[in-house]
Amino acid sequence: MSHAGRVVAWFERHPALSFGAIGLLFAVAYVTAQVWFPKPPGRIIDGDALKYYAWLRSVFFDGDIDFSNDYRLLTTELSEDSADLTPLATGFVPNSAPPGSALLWAPLFLAVAAVIAVLNLLGAHIPFDGLAVPFKLSAGVAGVAYATAGAWLCYDLARRIYSAAIAFWATLTLWLGGSSLYYSLVSPTYSHAMALFAVALFTHTWYRTRIRDDLPRFALLGALAGLAGLVRSQDLIILVIPGLELLAGIWERRWSLGAACGRLAILCVSCAAVFSPQLWAWQTIYGTLVLNPHGGAASFRWTEPAILQTLFSTRQGLISWTPIVLFGAIGLPWLFRRDRLLAWTAVVTLLLALYVNASNIRWWAGAGFGGRRFVSYLPFLVLGLSALLASRPVASRTTLVRLGSLFLIGSNVLFLLQYQLFMRGFTNIVAEYPNSLWAVFIERFLVPFKLLSAWINS
Repeated sequence: MSHAGRVVAWFERHPALSFGAIGLLFAVAYVTAQVWFPKPPGRIIDGDALKYYAWLRSVFFDGDIDFSNDYRLLTTELSEDSADLTPLATGFVPNSAPPGSALLWAPLFLAVAAVIAVLNLLGAHIPFDGLAVPFKLSAGVAGVAYATAGAWLCYDLARRIYSAAIAFWATLTLWLGGSSLYYSLVSPTYSHAMALFAVALFTHTWYRTRIRDDLPRFALLGALAGLAGLVRSQDLIILVIPGLELLAGIWERRWSLGAACGRLAILCVSCAAVFSPQLWAWQTIYGTLVLNPHGGAASFRWTEPAILQTLFSTRQGLISWTPIVLFGAIGLPWLFRRDRLLAWTAVVTLLLALYVNASNIRWWAGAGFGGRRFVSYLPFLVLGLSALLASRPVASRTTLVRLGSLFLIGSNVLFLLQYQLFMRGFTNIVAEYPNSLWAVFIERFLVPFKLLSAWINS
């Protein structure tokens, strides 16, 4: 075995160290980039992330959910217009971001607050206002940690069904070869990193506790589903997983209809209890208990889902931007041979996610790196890719699998570099947003040469 092969094999044999090292590298890279190469005019939290962070700052420092002062303090460019600063009939300014990300950031945020308070007592002069750099960095570092933990949970789920090596490569390739790379490294303050963790935690817990059928288990699953919904409301679709389990139990006569309905009731009540802060926030801010704050009912066309565009368009199509997703989907039929119920939950959840997102009139999800609304469903694609790698046509081709995985990861890293160069204004190197066939499939491989040429000519 070559030296490179031995290095790769070592990482494969030590998955905890490998995932931990990647997460640490991402955290260091994120902090370094934010401190030394900040976005103009020195912002750390921007875009949609401002609304997530506003939850944390407003509740902790102001003790309210009036975000008007938080928006003004965080940036003068919250949106393209002043809609986010215009009070609604309730007197509150809108906040379309769910509070779940802020809830998950809170432990590190509070730890940073405690450290700053102690340092200030010792003579430091760090503003204790939630606007100082350490406060803002805590959200991003926490996001990296949650994304890494989510990837690890995906791996640990897959290794309970397939070999550790297969689970390792399936998880690593989808995590670093898909849109999740961007939201684990470049923009961990968006909700997708926390959503990945929340859905992975739910799925991992559901599978690990399948041998139990007691009521506390369904209460726990409901609470975890509620947490996922608090992070991203769309992810409440994972409730279909225990729902399918209950249907299978009725079909196989393991549960009576009454017993299944009782467990379903516990599941829903527990989920609603954890999700209730979102309901309260909608009622308080918007004056209605349930709504879609991203445009209401008019933002969906349920009878005209743009399925093909969502998957294959050069405008952030899920498969066209991150083709590793296709391999994960191809492997799902093999998963049925190993665990039919698990396979059905993966297929149904992915199809529901595809239908919901394709029905959105903005199916491309605005400016973002690929199909970002699908990042939280990484566990199901990892299961599919693991099944593919374990299948008879592929299982014996270990070297080819490793090389293919490294190629897909490397290709995605180059694509991310291309994307970031354009987004940061280096149009002399990358002239267009990746929407054309050339920009999506070819240009990434030329970026290193363009960078070298620009450096030589500088």
